[in-house]
Amino acid sequence: MDLHFNTYYTLISAVIVLLLGKWLVGHLRWLRNFNIPEPVAGGLVAAALCYLLYAVLGYRLSFDGELQTAFMLVFFSSIGLSANFSKLKEGGRALLIFLVVIAVFIGVQNAVGVSLATLLGLDPLVGLIAGSMTLLGGHGTAGAWGSVLEREHGVQGAMTLGMACATFGLVIGGLVGGPLAKWLIRRHQLQGPPAAPGSADSLVDAAAYNFESPRKTRLITTDATIETLALFAGCLAFAQLMTGVTAGMAFQLPTFVWALAGGVLIRNTLDYVFRFQVFDRAIDVFGNARCPCIWRSPCCPSSCGSWLIWQVPWW
Repeated sequence: MDLHFNTYYTLISAVIVLLLGKWLVGHLRWLRNFNIPEPVAGGLVAAALCYLLYAVLGYRLSFDGELQTAFMLVFFSSIGLSANFSKLKEGGRALLIFLVVIAVFIGVQNAVGVSLATLLGLDPLVGLIAGSMTLLGGHGTAGAWGSVLEREHGVQGAMTLGMACATFGLVIGGLVGGPLAKWLIRRHQLQGPPAAPGSADSLVDAAAYNFESPRKTRLITTDATIETLALFAGCLAFAQLMTGVTAGMAFQLPTFVWALAGGVLIRNTLDYVFRFQVFDRAIDVFGNARCPCIWRSPCCPSSCGSWLIWQVPWW
């Protein structure tokens, strides 16, 4: 028996999964120690429950993906809008070395993936899917290019394979990188900048230091919300425009890449041309609130493992 959830019930289900994941991470210490994201924790449990419903009772669940694209584009727009060139300069030599190392390992990932796919008699594109496309690009890149590979190159199951590889990389990265990062932090006694006692910043989450000055707190007011919505609208309009302009050309990029590029262009134009102070914390809030798109999620390169609810092969 097929049970279809419309847009509203899909949204409700996705929020419940996120809340479940939040509860699990909050109550299970080992999830926190390994930095397993809340959507992954909740999504794995929901996937298991959906499988049991199918295996035991024969209920096959399907979820509406109407809002998926919009949430995905909003998320990638938030990444672009947070990309201030001055922040890159602050990275200095360490950032440059980091970028070089990443570039090298991109080649290593693709070489290993394509080589193994060829040796196993598979389409080399399958190796590319299991390479940097998913292990570096995450669910967003897997979802965007997966549909292209299925439609234009005949790679059956590219979307599902991409999502599986992205989630595998995310979980393994947490299991390996989490303890290693924790050990390095303790060994080198690293900590964030302290807030002045009694100041408003002492009540702000430590992550806020990535976006605002420790000595200056801005409230997310109605005006700031409207400004932020306008920025996202500009990114989405730019993405739609460029996708239409490049359609049929030899050089094509997924719409989410244009949304990200539009965010970078808009952000730095406002910063350096118009001297307009972009509200980073509001952008971060809007970008993170896009997580309800997890129902078919090619959205989140860092957290949305809950795609398993509706993407696993058994239904």
